[in-house]
Amino acid sequence: MERTNKIYIIGTLTDIRDLREGEKDGKKWIAGTAVVSSNDSEIELKYFSLDTTKDGSPNKRYKNYTELASKIGGRVKVNGELSGRVFYNESTSQIINFNEVSAGFFNDARPTDEDVATFEFGGFVVKPIHERLDKEEKLIAYEFELGQANYNGDGMQIVRFTVNKDDRKIIDSIQRFYTKGTTVFINGNISYKVSLVEKVEEVAFGEPIVKSFQSTIKSFIVTGGKQPIMDTSAYSADQISKLESAYKTYLAEIEAEAKSRSEKGATAQSNGPSSNSGTDRLL
Repeated sequence: MERTNKIYIIGTLTDIRDLREGEKDGKKWIAGTAVVSSNDSEIELKYFSLDTTKDGSPNKRYKNYTELASKIGGRVKVNGELSGRVFYNESTSQIINFNEVSAGFFNDARPTDEDVATFEFGGFVVKPIHERLDKEEKLIAYEFELGQANYNGDGMQIVRFTVNKDDRKIIDSIQRFYTKGTTVFINGNISYKVSLVEKVEEVAFGEPIVKSFQSTIKSFIVTGGKQPIMDTSAYSADQISKLESAYKTYLAEIEAEAKSRSEKGATAQSNGPSSNSGTDRLL
């Protein structure tokens, strides 16, 4: 099954956020979010590592991450992969899926290396290309979703990709060839755009309250792709059916766990299940 999943970034390491370290079952671990400035994007890369590998030998990634703070302000090149994440939103009673960039190694880049942030990804079409509209119903881009099996082939993730609204050739090709269930390979650029958003809250009397906050639009913009894959690496209809079934089960578990935590904790009770099944909506 087609499982290409690569990211490659060159830029300046500007920050480390949410740094956490601990120990479990006798193994130390480290996790955090590194921010790399590349071109006009401030790309967030999640990282995690145990201090030893399965065979008990020292984990090179762990050492790489513990030394990461010393690289802040310097030029780095990073490999890694795209991850399709999900969580259950209690306020809307829906499963929300979103993309993350997961880091591999952070290596030193030369000062003369130019900024780059690219991806390569292969999988099968879960949701064909469709319009993405803003709140005023204006077209801002096109999107489609690809599924990809995990290493064992018994589960999957879903990653969303963007096509610029003016890239007519790419849009037409994807609409024509990338139909649901087709195995495909794409490549493109990673873009994180930060904007200032204002929210106006009306009050009973006097001036309304205006609140400002930053919003980051994370886009994985397709710039090219191959013809549909028809060889032995293509996903069969039976494989897709099993993967989607496993994914539905996974989403149901995420929803159940979130509701269980809410019931046991001090948070407000869930609004209950949506009239539209969140799992069916994603598939």
